[in-house]
Amino acid sequence: QCAYNGVLQGQFYINDWDMWWTDDEQAVKNSVCRSISGGPVYVSDKIGRTRPEVLAPICFADGRISVCDNSAKPTADCLVCDPTAGERPLKIFNRLGESAVIAAYNITAENRAVKGSISASDAVMTNCDVAYFEYFSRECGVIRKGESLCFELCDNDSFKLYTLVPIKNGRAVFGRIDKYVSRGAVISESDIGVELYEGGEIGVYSETPIKVFADGIEVTVSESGCLKSFALSSETKNFVVEWS
Repeated sequence: QCAYNGVLQGQFYINDWDMWWTDDEQAVKNSVCRSISGGPVYVSDKIGRTRPEVLAPICFADGRISVCDNSAKPTADCLVCDPTAGERPLKIFNRLGESAVIAAYNITAENRAVKGSISASDAVMTNCDVAYFEYFSRECGVIRKGESLCFELCDNDSFKLYTLVPIKNGRAVFGRIDKYVSRGAVISESDIGVELYEGGEIGVYSETPIKVFADGIEVTVSESGCLKSFALSSETKNFVVEWS
């Protein structure tokens, strides 16, 4: 309901997706949609029952939310179909600068498997190739302009969260990949370096090996295909990448 309300109401203000509980069995699912909603995130946990690990991917150490630019809404292919009755997932998207996030949910009333796809056009990113990162599987790759990436959600407890970043000069910076809205940690980016709000686990798309320097010291980089990741202390505000 909140997502579909965003189609009209989101033209005038950022929707409020209401409270939730961090110790509920649907807590992670709720945390993902709240984090990309663009609106406030608040819980009504009973005292002593808050699960900090559920809140950690949403905000930074000082409590600031990694927030999107707009009111989240369904992708165009979900607008005129009922995701509770059909064979498609519900896809919700939002933007943050040039990047985007897309969450995909299986909400079929019969709890059956659904198949879907994501593309740059889902998030109104139609003129470029994009690198994608899926938060839960850590899958990383490229979606070319005009193409799509297929996926399956086996039941109502299955969901995915994709970050899409335009590829420039063969590379893309995902930001804090330990956060749902990973690009929220990136304050600015240039050929000289990347300025961060707060350090943590950083992810970068690159087909070639990279070297990373923070405060002039080389940082160890882990490689999993085209995903390059590295850890920076929370106090680290800048890093530099040398691309091969």
